[in-house]
Amino acid sequence: LLYISDSQLLLAGTAKGSNAAIPSLGDESLADNEDLDGFVTMLDPATGAIIGAKRLINQQEAGVVEQVEGVCQSSDGSSLYVVGTVGGLAAGSSGEMTSTTTIDKNKSKTRVIIWKLDLDLNIQWTKELAATDGPIS
Repeated sequence: LLYISDSQLLLAGTAKGSNAAIPSLGDESLADNEDLDGFVTMLDPATGAIIGAKRLINQQEAGVVEQVEGVCQSSDGSSLYVVGTVGGLAAGSSGEMTSTTTIDKNKSKTRVIIWKLDLDLNIQWTKELAATDGPIS
């Protein structure tokens, strides 16, 4: 939960299924399957009314968990940063990893992901961080 202003309160979390606060993407095979998906929902703090919502789900396959772990706001107040974990390719991801090493997504474990969103909950960019097999140096 992040207080943004007198007119904006951000709820971020992980859930299964959909409703007004956790929108479906229209593709029921992906949006309402049995896995857990990350979401962000903007509320009016005075009334609790939903202003907007975004589901942060895997765009490539069902059965992958996207879990939101935390959220913060940029120092100028114009952006939100959401951090979590994911398997597969997450919403907004180009598939490009931040590591210089090629990663086999079929073998990689859960990865850390960071989404940058504007205050209208549009994804500005996504970065994924993953370990590769072998020793860590």
